[in-house]
Amino acid sequence: QSHPMLKPDIIEHENVAFNILQQIEIAPVKARDDAEELTVAQLYRAFLFADKPDADDIQREQIATRLIHEFEVVGVVEEKYLLNASHNFYKYLKNNINHNKLYKNYPVSQHNNGQLFEAVTDILLETDKGNVLVQYNSNTIHIKKIHSTLKEVAPVLSRMKDCTNAVDCWVYFGLSGVLVQVEM
Repeated sequence: QSHPMLKPDIIEHENVAFNILQQIEIAPVKARDDAEELTVAQLYRAFLFADKPDADDIQREQIATRLIHEFEVVGVVEEKYLLNASHNFYKYLKNNINHNKLYKNYPVSQHNNGQLFEAVTDILLETDKGNVLVQYNSNTIHIKKIHSTLKEVAPVLSRMKDCTNAVDCWVYFGLSGVLVQVEM
């Protein structure tokens, strides 16, 4: 039996109640002032998922250099800023969310009322207390805009939380270096 797929963009208009539990400043990704924000956000996301935090610095820098060339931002973003932001992000996860396994780009799905919801979580952490969901957001976040941005992503995040039985949810504003814990 086939089920109509419920795409994330369809449910964005749902209202999902949430509370911000905490907001952690990690390390922003620095770029030249004239850098195109979306390109830098996509570059950092690509690096974040290609990065292997336990690899040596030479390997990590090679990944950053390759991606900087692929995204055509040579001279706009320096490798050291990608390395620093990613290192601090993964260090925070390791030191503050005691996890046994970390999955990147983890596909999830759920059948509900004859509809199929499918999505890909950015990071899923297995902990002794249950799963923890971390979603990357490419927006540069300003303190005043956190609530409105979270309101936009909350419906999809809520569905992903249900799919993974997550006990905790975070949204990572990578460019700004801000990690926000959200209760739903």
